[in-house]
This record gives sequence, C-alpha cells and structure tokens, in this order.
Amino acid sequence: MLKKNTRGMFSQLLVIVLILSAAILIMLVVMKFLYSNNAKGAIDTCRFSVVAQSATALKVDSSGLTSPIAINCEKRYVNLFNNKVEIGNNPEDTDTAQIVYNNKPVKKFLELNDFIVNQIVAEEMRICWYQFGQGRVKVFANDKNVLENSNVCFICSEISFKDNMGKSEFVGLADYLNQTYIANEKMTYYQYLNDASMSAETFEQYNKDAKSSGKTNIYDIKLYKDKTYYIIFKKGDWTFRSSYRFYPIIISSDEINGYDAYDHSLCDMQAT
Repeated sequence: MLKKNTRGMFSQLLVIVLILSAAILIMLVVMKFLYSNNAKGAIDTCRFSVVAQSATALKVDSSGLTSPIAINCEKRYVNLFNNKVEIGNNPEDTDTAQIVYNNKPVKKFLELNDFIVNQIVAEEMRICWYQFGQGRVKVFANDKNVLENSNVCFICSEISFKDNMGKSEFVGLADYLNQTYIANEKMTYYQYLNDASMSAETFEQYNKDAKSSGKTNIYDIKLYKDKTYYIIFKKGDWTFRSSYRFYPIIISSDEINGYDAYDHSLCDMQAT
C-alpha cells in the first residue's frame, strides 16, 4: 500500500512539474521574442531559465537530477576598441556600450586604459554571477551524473581587444573590484561576487587558492591586447554532491582547456 501511495504521489508531482514546465516554456518563448537582439533582455531570460530548470528538476534515476527545461543563455561578445566598447550576443552585430569615463557616462573616449578595461571585466563578472543565480540556485540540473564529479561551465562573455594602438597590457582588476560600488547597489563588485551563497567555497577563497597554486586569479592577472579572455561560470560538483562550488572565473583563451586552482579539469562539460 505504501509503495502504491508513493508511486501515486510521484505521478502527481510529475504532472505538476510537467504543467509548470509547459507554462515556463511558453514564457521563455515569449521572452525570447520580446527580447530578440536585446542584450539586457537576454540576461533576464537566462536567469529565468536557470531558476526554472532548478525548480523543475526531479531525481528520476542514477543519472541524477533532470529537468524538462533547458537553460536559455547566450554568450556575450565584448569588443574593446581604443576609443569605444561594443557588446552584443552576436559577434557580427554588437552595439556601442555606455561606460563611465572621467565620472561621466559616455560611448566614446580618448584612449583605452586600466579603469575602462577593469570596469568592463567587473561588470561582465557581475552579470555572469547574476545570470546563474548568485550561487543560490542548484544550477545545471541536466548536466550531472551521480557517479562522477563533474566540473560544468558556461562561457558568459568573450572579451577581445580590437586595436593594437595605445597600452598593450592592463592591470588592477582586484583593486577595482574591491573599491568600486555597483550602480544602484550598496556593495562593491567584490562584495557582490563574494556574498553568501550555497557554494562551499567563496569567490575570494577560490582566487586566493588560485594565486597560491600559480593559476589565473584576480589579484595577479594582467590583460594583454594580443589575447582573448573568457568570463566563465563554473560549477564544481564533487564528493558525490555533498558540496557545491560556484564562482565566476576570468581566464585567457589558451587556458580554457587547462586546470583550476585545485588541478581539476577547468571544464568537463558545457552547460545545457
């Protein structure tokens, strides 16, 4: 009798999840249509799909949690020119972005400098962390295996330098994160990225460990014009899911197939 009741309860739960999933899918289609070619709308659509996937996940077998909802997230392409910044979700169709220069909002500036580059990187890291629930959501429900410890990643942003003129390297990211407040927020970028979450390890701890192990970290990083950089949301799922580790990471393109601060593969799979 207990087994029958359990099966019945599971069947009812499955029906509820399917109905909820259908409603969410319709909302995602509507959002996709309304926010077509809109970088800001794409951010909110991504976050909504991430939360929806987590909320509709069911543990059905040894493969782990599965959801009928796929994440609906797009990579952001950030192009840094010597006098402007362009951003978009299509590398062939980017728009000039507004940045802060000499304490004023502008779309053009005299020359790319540390402040502008760090401003762009910090904001892309904030967006990446926001899109994936700020470490407060069990993300990537469709990319797990109970028998494997997988590092799942999503490339949030691709940052490229498009001009060879002017400075060739940029420094000071950690100082910018620590000292600069997010617009309309009462916390710095560093505080936001390091805020309390489900992660067993903080943004700060990961970067300190990366520094100690000689891996790329926010304290030592120098950004060079001859390299492309990625902002990645990484989820480490180790020790049979007894702990989760979430954080945004910045790495160069030649490191994407490398290892993290703990000599684990940086990314075993891309999120879906």
